[in-house]
Amino acid sequence: MKKLEKIIGLTIYIWMGIQIALGVIWGICNMNKLPVFEESRELLAMSQNLVADDYTGYLYLLLLRGCTMVADLLGVSVGLFLYPVQLLIAYLCYEYFLHKVVFREQGQRLQARKRMPFYVGFILTIPMVLQVHMAVLPYSLASSLLVALMAKMISLCVSETGEKKADAIQVAVLWILGALICPDYGWLCGFGVAGGVIWYVLAHKHLCGRLLLGALVAILCIVGSNAFLQTPGSNGKMQKFPESVLLRSVVWPSFVELSFFWPQEVRDNWTTEELMILSMSPERVSEEFGPVMEQKLGVEEARRVYREMIKQTIKMNTRDVITGMGQEAAAYLCPPVSVKVQLQGVGDSYTGWNYGRMKDYAPQVTKYYVECALSAWIYLLVATGFLCICRIRPGQWQPKGKKVRLYGTLVYAGSMILVVDVWYVLVSGNMQDYLKVPMITALWAMGIIGVLRRSEGA
Repeated sequence: MKKLEKIIGLTIYIWMGIQIALGVIWGICNMNKLPVFEESRELLAMSQNLVADDYTGYLYLLLLRGCTMVADLLGVSVGLFLYPVQLLIAYLCYEYFLHKVVFREQGQRLQARKRMPFYVGFILTIPMVLQVHMAVLPYSLASSLLVALMAKMISLCVSETGEKKADAIQVAVLWILGALICPDYGWLCGFGVAGGVIWYVLAHKHLCGRLLLGALVAILCIVGSNAFLQTPGSNGKMQKFPESVLLRSVVWPSFVELSFFWPQEVRDNWTTEELMILSMSPERVSEEFGPVMEQKLGVEEARRVYREMIKQTIKMNTRDVITGMGQEAAAYLCPPVSVKVQLQGVGDSYTGWNYGRMKDYAPQVTKYYVECALSAWIYLLVATGFLCICRIRPGQWQPKGKKVRLYGTLVYAGSMILVVDVWYVLVSGNMQDYLKVPMITALWAMGIIGVLRRSEGA
């Protein structure tokens, strides 16, 4: 059995090496290119006047402005300066997570030190991760900071020394940076801190005063900076409220089908043909339907109309709403597997569009890179599961005293994956977009690395 485990471990390393090589080639081919994403165009336009709406992080606009100015002076693509920054921060955050969580024990750190660039390179070159870090999208930096924040919270909770002032400062800074880069991740970092605080209290049997104070300072800084730096509706989108978020995820798929049941205010301002055009994309709801309704009715009255539409949709199409959200949630749980399925034409998602953008500048390299990496992932998951079974069966997986920390880490990381999953199910409009959740894919990869290293150590 041990010989079989060694063979499986060797094949895993071979697959990792092949993916890294192909990812490096693809990255070189695209380093000076700019993928055509609508959100990227909007961000580049907003960075010129530095006016952020409630969907955009001001700090990311500042970074874009600086990179754009340097790129324009040299006559090159902005990506030539932005991508290295995003890749470097992702590398440091992933390495920090591996250092603090996966290889927490001193002996494991020493053993893994020489292979750390290889492990982080494997995570960075997963196609769904590398594409985000080599695009003008805020999810790159924001998700990297969330991974670092999770590592800090886990290390605090499993530590026997308790919290320190520096820990609270680090958590607050990571949370503030995440919120100012991407507002969505401000909320997600907040969930990460809240979950960590609950775990800390349960593990240490006392309140974490410094951490709570740091969290309070972070909340005040985020709320104050957003009130000062953001101008809701400035980019031509409907303002961001719970009703407007659910309008995309719940109502959009039934925009035409249930048009007869919409409030009179909707039928007075929109014909069936216009609603049919809106139903072609959830972005049209944010960019066309919402702004018109808010301009004609006022924001508060428009929110009331949104609520009525949401209630009617849930009442009339309960099964479709649950089925659609359930399928999207399942797709977000493990993006490498769902992307492989979606590329066969299964399900509603942006995967086809995203894959097309990957192929724009290096079609042949992209084809082999993505096919090889996604096929490898199926094997990696199966092989890792087998190694887990081999370790659990003889009782060698973890010494008894460490099981609580292991289970706590798994529960915390799994809960954060579910939180991010549910969040983007609610905001994405029944169209799964793996570019928004590189953190989930990265955590799966770190889990594979952890199982592999523990199997070797055993």
